[in-house]
Amino acid sequence: LKKTNTGLKVLLVKRPKNPQLIHLQFMVGVGSDLESGRQLEIGHFLEHLFVSLTSNKYLDSKANRELFSRNNISYTASIGTKNTVYEYSFRKTKLDLFLEILLNSIFDYKVDKNIFDNEKNSIVEELHEIIDDLTYTLETYTDEMIYKGHNRSISQKVRLSNTHKMTAKQIQNYWEKYYRIPYSVIAVYGSVDMSTLISKIDAIITQI
Repeated sequence: LKKTNTGLKVLLVKRPKNPQLIHLQFMVGVGSDLESGRQLEIGHFLEHLFVSLTSNKYLDSKANRELFSRNNISYTASIGTKNTVYEYSFRKTKLDLFLEILLNSIFDYKVDKNIFDNEKNSIVEELHEIIDDLTYTLETYTDEMIYKGHNRSISQKVRLSNTHKMTAKQIQNYWEKYYRIPYSVIAVYGSVDMSTLISKIDAIITQI
């Protein structure tokens, strides 16, 4: 574990087998427990939006995802109560390309408003699936008892109502407030030299 010149933590785990492949995670210590009021489900929005790594330099989410596809970069994201994780897998030869896009997004993120409504609709569909599930009523009452007074006790129907009202500006402001370097780590699982990795990251950040 080392830090870049800007204080960004980088965790490297050596991968002796399949050295041509890299699995990378960008983890942020910000989860759903941080949300309250109008912010409920905002982390879910960032799970959907940030994963395509848009920034002022790479603003087009569709173009970024097409670039990922052309270069066989697979990706996924998840949010928990305490953290959010963005995961990417690709060939080692694509490391420089990927770091360029990732670091621009980490240090200069910008919501792509062109996909905002589509992603909002996806979140609405996910919440409807939860609400329509046979166990929803039981789980709602259980959460109200276990987490009384905590935002975990707030029902999915309230979160759904909040989702309909969410704006791109809210997402951008939330990211700028909470997605900070002290709460973040880049974790790399691959056959990479740590000093070389840190040097590459510092060089890109200097340009940003």
